Amino acid sequence: MTERAELLVGAFLAECGEGHASSSLPLISAAYSLTDRLAVSLLSLGVPSAAEAERLAGAVRCSEFSVERNGEWYLSSGARELLLSECTKQQLLAADRHIADLAVDVDNRDLPRYLRTNVGKFYHLTRLGDRAGRSALAEIAFSECDGSYWLAVHLARELQQHGFMAADDLLFSFARGKLEYLCGDVSAGLEALREVAANASRTEEGEQARLLIEAHDSPISEEQASIRVLMNQAPTSEHQAKTKPRPSGIDANVQRASESTQEVEFGVGDIIRIHERITKGAKERIQVFEGIVLKRSGGGMREMVTVRKITSGIGVEKTYPVHSPKIEKIEVKKYGKGQRAGKSLLYRKPGRRR
Repeated sequence: MTERAELLVGAFLAECGEGHASSSLPLISAAYSLTDRLAVSLLSLGVPSAAEAERLAGAVRCSEFSVERNGEWYLSSGARELLLSECTKQQLLAADRHIADLAVDVDNRDLPRYLRTNVGKFYHLTRLGDRAGRSALAEIAFSECDGSYWLAVHLARELQQHGFMAADDLLFSFARGKLEYLCGDVSAGLEALREVAANASRTEEGEQARLLIEAHDSPISEEQASIRVLMNQAPTSEHQAKTKPRPSGIDANVQRASESTQEVEFGVGDIIRIHERITKGAKERIQVFEGIVLKRSGGGMREMVTVRKITSGIGVEKTYPVHSPKIEKIEVKKYGKGQRAGKSLLYRKPGRRR
């Protein structure tokens, strides 16, 4: 992957010709994800004119080493790693400081979503050596697990690889162990949590790790289990034996979503109905999306399903996380005979009547 990234980036710079592209391009690797505004803003740190920065940002977005997803675009992992290694220390710090300053305006919708959360604050301030970055990581670690939690752990690993965080940082070990534990890798998660509890017993992460371990190891009564569910803590041991088997310690919202979908068996070609919770202010309603399953991808708590339907003659596709807390339930309306994933399963056999 790194060799391919080198070829793609090298070909891109050769196409751009001599100029500021080679010195300014690494600056955009400081951001995990990009929008047009952020890319232009970062490239402006290395090119003399805004017009040139806009042209270069447009060229990068259309290049073979960038991927667009959910209204934002990303450098491929190999290209980003290559550009990060080539970026000098001073340039990288200048880019991170610029991003941190932009992220102060949390209501700015022109910036990537991660910059409007504690994840962006933690990532870029940690690169700058600011202690506020560690405080942001602590807020993430002691909150409920969601998509931003996974991203924080991913970026913390990257910071460790580049020497911005200690390899034995116990706060990160706690966050990683908690994520692994809640996502079903119980043994690896408990191992990390026990290490934190043993080496940081008087810190908040050590206390939280100890409580998670005790919740896993100690049997509890039915009454205690009900109280833990109400407090967003999952039941364990004896209560688990009387109910459906599941990883202990899983958050209540993830547990509820898992219960609603884990018994439903469906595959490519089946027609299903997905009941999704839609919240607007203080009101909540259920929206049903019925269609044919095009594909299932991922595994465990990260499993995704893509469903397609025809509305007013227009094809509509949606991709849902199977175990999302927003999914009330999934019903199978009709079982099909799909033999391959993708839209090809919708094509009729040759020789059809016209």
